[in-house]
Amino acid sequence: MWSLLLTAGYLRADDVRYEHGEAVVSLAIPNVEVNNVWRRSFLSWLQRSGGGEASVKRLHQALLSGQTQDLARLLAKLVQNALSYHDTGLGPDSAPERVYQAFTLGLLVSLEPGWRVRSNRESGLGRADVLILPSAPGRPGVVLEFKRVWVEEGETPDQALNDAQRQITERRYAAELWAAGSSVVYAVAIAFEGKRVWARGEQVSPPA
Repeated sequence: MWSLLLTAGYLRADDVRYEHGEAVVSLAIPNVEVNNVWRRSFLSWLQRSGGGEASVKRLHQALLSGQTQDLARLLAKLVQNALSYHDTGLGPDSAPERVYQAFTLGLLVSLEPGWRVRSNRESGLGRADVLILPSAPGRPGVVLEFKRVWVEEGETPDQALNDAQRQITERRYAAELWAAGSSVVYAVAIAFEGKRVWARGEQVSPPA
């Protein structure tokens, strides 16, 4: 569906930057009408894959309340039902971090308009994988960082989660969430290996 929207010219270029001489473009859904089409199509596909809107709502609740054990369990179930072996990092041509990030963005699109969901957006000293910004002050905000567990190199899930949490802290990804008026900010690290998912979260202290 995302590829169809891109090919048809229905996505807006939010940001263009250059890495190693190549353009890297951040795309966004431009309006409510296209967002509704995307949301209905994604949920319909998810329903056929064994998920559904109720599962997505429970995931939202876990995410916005910092319940990372519930988040990991719900996300793992959705991944197992909806994604394939080749999608999740075991195939030779896979790009697993991008797949997990794109899949999660699809799960989060129905948070709009109460929250603004942004991917690879500049915040603090770098670019966070996913930011969930409140549309109005007084609501929670969330930053998500994804890491593949490189088991073939001896890495453990705990090490990957530590790496993601350290990146969130050192690069100050929570800065834009505080600027948006978040009542509380959760930093959530998500690690994965194939279809196995781990999550760890912490509440971020407001800037001094």
